[in-house]
Amino acid sequence: MCGQFVVDPSSAVFRQQSGDMAGWTKEVQLLASIANAVRTLSWQWGGDKDHPPEPILPPGVEQPKRGDRFGDARMTLAETRDWLGW
Repeated sequence: MCGQFVVDPSSAVFRQQSGDMAGWTKEVQLLASIANAVRTLSWQWGGDKDHPPEPILPPGVEQPKRGDRFGDARMTLAETRDWLGW
C-alpha cells in the first residue's frame, strides 16, 4: 500500500524539501495579501500617485518591472473587433 507522507511544516524535513518557501505558509500568504491590499488602498487614496508600493512577495519571486508588456503596439477599435471576430 502506497501512502502519501504528510510532513509537519515545522520539521527539518519540510524545511529541507521546501527551501526558501518553507516559512511561506498559507497564513503568511494571506497576511501578505492583506498587507498588499491595505498598502495599495492607502497609496490610491493618498496623494503620491507616482510611486506605487512594492508588494510583499514570497522568497524567490521577483517583482515584474513597470512597463513590462507583451508588446508596445496598440490596436484600433476596428482592428480589435476584427481580431475578436465581432
